[in-house]
Amino acid sequence: RLPRVHVVSLVANISRHWRGVARRCCGRTGKNCRGGAFRRRPRKLTHEVLSELTKLYNANPYSYLDEAQEFLMATTGTHLSLNTIAIQVKEHLHRTRQVVFAKAAQANAKERQDFLAHVSNFDDPAVFIGVDETHRNKDEIRKRAYLARGGRDPDVSKYFDPSGGVSSTLIAAANIDGFELRACRLVQRSRDHKDLDPTHGTVDSEAFIQYIREDLAPILGKFPAPNSVVLMDNASTHKDPVIREMIEAVGAFLFYTPACSPDMIFIEYDFRIYKTYLRRHSLEMKEDAMQIQMQIQMQIHLEALASVTYEKQCNIFNHIGCFQNVPVPQGKRGPCARAATMAAVVVARNAKRG
Repeated sequence: RLPRVHVVSLVANISRHWRGVARRCCGRTGKNCRGGAFRRRPRKLTHEVLSELTKLYNANPYSYLDEAQEFLMATTGTHLSLNTIAIQVKEHLHRTRQVVFAKAAQANAKERQDFLAHVSNFDDPAVFIGVDETHRNKDEIRKRAYLARGGRDPDVSKYFDPSGGVSSTLIAAANIDGFELRACRLVQRSRDHKDLDPTHGTVDSEAFIQYIREDLAPILGKFPAPNSVVLMDNASTHKDPVIREMIEAVGAFLFYTPACSPDMIFIEYDFRIYKTYLRRHSLEMKEDAMQIQMQIQMQIHLEALASVTYEKQCNIFNHIGCFQNVPVPQGKRGPCARAATMAAVVVARNAKRG
């Protein structure tokens, strides 16, 4: 009677032997051991296959792997698995699958270069202040939830009910420290034709001029003081000559970004952070009683503005690449006045809930 260790070793050797026999048999007959067609795939691709693969992705980098598989089969007669093609594209073509950001065809390269040249002439990033508006719809809430498998939770309707939200437009100004809270105005849209509140409505040229006169102009400085170079996009509501006159009257400059170039003004990135915070806390806006719901929404709005910190702004300025002498934050700094203000707002909100 053989010891158990020898029996296991003998079975392993026999299994290894017959696997080798099966592989050699398949190679000679062109059939696999299960009776289906067997096609041997070369481990190393020929120069012809790599050349055709390179031509394909140079001409159309959007091609799927199965399209590349069909293309190689048609041009070279070589059948490759999708995994093999993916490895070859990464190792030999040095390509990886990335997100493609589409740019508007109306964007003018010369205008973008001229704007970069103007902005790069300023040495202090603190002189810049970006102004723009963004819209927040009442249905900008969480769209996904963890539910029981095989069905829907009957209480899931509260995640998607937009009745408690209010559509609004935020006119804001931001500098390297984040949003300038003194120059942020929230304009609620009219609910219907019966809403006669003069503070509700849309942001047109008249409303934007009023914002410049009452909110933005008082915080602007005379160049080269902070907040003395105003950046705006070229929307029609921003092109009224009165706007430039009011800004230049306090000694500041006004520059418009090139057409269809939101990637060149930092406040567009700030709006994304702002909306992300609102979406994360959208459930909290609907869990309270109606009498304090608007107060809670306003507090969360202020917290979302304060979530754009100095460190994030420095990273955004460096990402755009045209601003000079932007400091690089070294890790996470200690609590600053902005973070302390946001924490105080959160504590007050929780205390009000009881």
